[in-house]
Amino acid sequence: MDDSELEPVQQQLLSIERKLRCGQCSTALTQLRNYLHLKYHLILFKKNHLRHQAMNTRSRTTIAKNEGHVLFHSDRYQINWLALLEIEGGVVDAVGLRRLRKGDIRCMQDAETFSRKEEQKQKRLERHIQRMERRGRRGSW
Repeated sequence: MDDSELEPVQQQLLSIERKLRCGQCSTALTQLRNYLHLKYHLILFKKNHLRHQAMNTRSRTTIAKNEGHVLFHSDRYQINWLALLEIEGGVVDAVGLRRLRKGDIRCMQDAETFSRKEEQKQKRLERHIQRMERRGRRGSW
């Protein structure tokens, strides 16, 4: 249904719902960011300070509870984003917010770890190629 076919009251209701859904998306993203930040610190604390089975079990429970909050807020964002998409008639560009994918939900330090691992992998590959070249030169004599 096009906006021109709607009555003025219905258009106003859609406008109000759009504002509400945008606000809920913003709140969900803020909460998601906070819980991801907390996740990083919980994992760091566990890694640096906790020893023995009881403390590790307790901390894993806390981290799992935090992960539940992360999933809840990411689902909340997705639901509101899909409602905005429906309000805009299925036009993704008209929503004004990006769609949240599973790969987007990570601690910022995870990206640094990933890039560091990729860099190390690249260096290993370069060393391997250099070794193969040296062996090839020795064998050609």
